[in-house]
Amino acid sequence: MVTGGVSWQLHGIGTAMNDPGLEASCGDTHSEKCYEKVLVCEDETHSHTEECYQQCLICGMEEAPPGSDVLTETQQQWESTLPETLSGVWREDTAAVARSQLGYTESAAQFTAAEDGLEHCGYTRYGAWYGNPWGEWNTMFVYFCLHYGGVPEEIIPYGSGCWAWSLKLEEKGLLAKPGDVLPQQGDILLYDDDLDGKADRSGIVKEIADENGTETIFTIEGNVNGQVAECGRPADDEHIIGYLLLEQEDLPETLPEAEEDPQIRFTGFSESGVAVIVSAPEGALRCSSLDRPCCYTRR
Repeated sequence: MVTGGVSWQLHGIGTAMNDPGLEASCGDTHSEKCYEKVLVCEDETHSHTEECYQQCLICGMEEAPPGSDVLTETQQQWESTLPETLSGVWREDTAAVARSQLGYTESAAQFTAAEDGLEHCGYTRYGAWYGNPWGEWNTMFVYFCLHYGGVPEEIIPYGSGCWAWSLKLEEKGLLAKPGDVLPQQGDILLYDDDLDGKADRSGIVKEIADENGTETIFTIEGNVNGQVAECGRPADDEHIIGYLLLEQEDLPETLPEAEEDPQIRFTGFSESGVAVIVSAPEGALRCSSLDRPCCYTRR
């Protein structure tokens, strides 16, 4: 789904672009920047007064219904929904985080329209955490649970989408094929909805149980008709691409060494107001006119 150019970010790559004007205007409610004064009076025989004009919404975000809930969240707000204590076991903790999110629904008030003007992408806390608040969030939900379940991204990397993620997991030897093993609670299932050979959905295994005589894998998934919900699939379902098994004993015990050079972030703005944020080792960016390091903020 094409989500438009409201706000997007390349997670973990160090480069991002967004429109600060729109982001500031359309956080929880519309501001004065979201409107334009438009002449609506068709009577040209008199001098126009304030009643001849109307404030029209121009920011591209639809007006929130009266009395709607807060449309976006802070990190503190979404972290308040997580389990208070965790065990330190990746499988248990990832599953616990997923269970804590059951019933969450994407915003029906704060959304952006696709280019066709028909499809809409609602705001989610998982997209906001990842840096793409209105993005397709099925796999961003899984990343969110892995992150708050204590699974280091340096060991289990993320991808730009479910298919790209599956390729990255295969490359690192982390994707177990269906039929070879059965997953456990907390493991990740990758699924090919349309049988085109590409993973396009993922979910966190909740349990494996007998359902009417069929061994069934129950998962907790994001973006199930706009909600975090439980799904069930036969263990021999041909749509299953594979499993990410969170077996800590079979994974590296130590993380890669941190980079020696501290990282900096440099922000610049184009004439149109688009912000460009670049990450680089400290000292790599220099002001050409003064031959000295540019101003920056530490990451």
